[in-house]
Amino acid sequence: MFTTILKEVGGFFDRRALTTVFFPSLVFWTGAALTVGLVEHKVDRAVRSWSHQPGLVQVGIVVGWTAFVVFWSLLWQAAGDAQDRFFQGYWPQDGPLSFLTRRGSRRHSRVRQRLIERDRELERKEIAAAAERAAFPDPQALSAPTVVRPPEDIDNELDALEACLGSRTSPDPLPGWGTRCRDLAEQLAPYSGSTQDPSWKSRLSRFAAAADQLGHALDEAELALREKRSTLHQQLFLSYPQPPVQPLPTRLGNVIRAAEQHPRIRYGLDPVVIWSRLQPVLPADYTDGVRRAKAGLDLLCTLAAYITLFGVPLAAWAAVRVDDPDRPALLWVALVSASLCAVGVSVTAHRTKLWLLALALLGVSSVPLVVTLVNPSTHLLDIPTVGLRLGLAALFCTEILTLSLIAYRGAVQAGIAFAEKVRTAFDLHRSRVLDQMRLRIPDDLAQERRTWTALCAFLYRGAPPDAGTLTYADPLPATATFTANIQVPADQPSQAG
Repeated sequence: MFTTILKEVGGFFDRRALTTVFFPSLVFWTGAALTVGLVEHKVDRAVRSWSHQPGLVQVGIVVGWTAFVVFWSLLWQAAGDAQDRFFQGYWPQDGPLSFLTRRGSRRHSRVRQRLIERDRELERKEIAAAAERAAFPDPQALSAPTVVRPPEDIDNELDALEACLGSRTSPDPLPGWGTRCRDLAEQLAPYSGSTQDPSWKSRLSRFAAAADQLGHALDEAELALREKRSTLHQQLFLSYPQPPVQPLPTRLGNVIRAAEQHPRIRYGLDPVVIWSRLQPVLPADYTDGVRRAKAGLDLLCTLAAYITLFGVPLAAWAAVRVDDPDRPALLWVALVSASLCAVGVSVTAHRTKLWLLALALLGVSSVPLVVTLVNPSTHLLDIPTVGLRLGLAALFCTEILTLSLIAYRGAVQAGIAFAEKVRTAFDLHRSRVLDQMRLRIPDDLAQERRTWTALCAFLYRGAPPDAGTLTYADPLPATATFTANIQVPADQPSQAG
């Protein structure tokens, strides 16, 4: 019975809406009904009542419940744009809640600025490492020393070089040692291969080993700095729009805004204007990939919203309505779930104030439960079960909000995957828009930027392009005609005419 109804619902919704809206709505509404029934001890009564109902009544109940979930799903699907704007941080700029918008934007601006400053610092170190590598002695380009140093100074310099290499614990460059090693090479060059003095042979051997180790250290430092900068550039590229664009107050919004900024910076086109023209001409397999990425993002955003929307009221209500809140089984379940949430926060979260606040709330809310388990006769606040119920409510609500934040963090990762699909669509397939509009493909990047700028201005505002900016591709041959391809069987004469 339910399979037949689900098949009809599946025909009503497309696959994306079925996955991202209908099934989450069905699960959460059914879970909410079961939770209320369990707390009110009405599940057994409902099961007995269900078993005594005629088949027609059972079908009507299932159809009615499914119709309710479908109607809710339609409402939620219609509010999909509002959900996207909320999670992307398009919040009020004026009014009592505008401080949240300003505070979130400032926080992300500071994070982006710290990343940019860190990149500049790494750039300076990379330049210094390259200079050290350039100053490293080349045996074919050594010249005679201008000042001959005494053997004691050479020994001291070798000792310092070996000590520096021995105490090195990080792949950072060794400032100044490229030049100092070159000076040592010039001092030792006259004795290379011609001296029989054991002391000079020892110095040459020590220098060869130290120079080889220093060369590897400089190579390692350059590679480590390049990898750090590459990781930093990737973080900036994926997570934040480039200045002077102001960041949005949410991570997901900045990820999407960075993707929207990509084609504008690279090619001079407006993605909002061109995307509706590009999407119909994308290859079918690529369009499916974009839809799957967007469906994953929508599903996680819906879960983050539903967990809070359904979970917080149910958790607070259940903590107030549950009988005997001091039952050890209930307390242990609550504490174990709190521990799992704390582990999940510690593993998946950044060290931000919000996640630290979640950990603190989990710890504080667990105190009444632990006290009750240790000494069941204790009544917090001298009011039987009031402190325990408050602790359960706070603990359950904190767990729900923590799960919602974890789902939102997953949505950010899904948003990165979707944003990369959008970037790649513009990088690989933007010329399809020009082909479909019969415009000539530009010869170089500068001409392409002028073409896209003029085309976007023309499409968006109707601004006439400059002469020669938008030119049509070669027209079809004048002899080409379009005729209907009507096939007539050879054994059947045509009835035309």
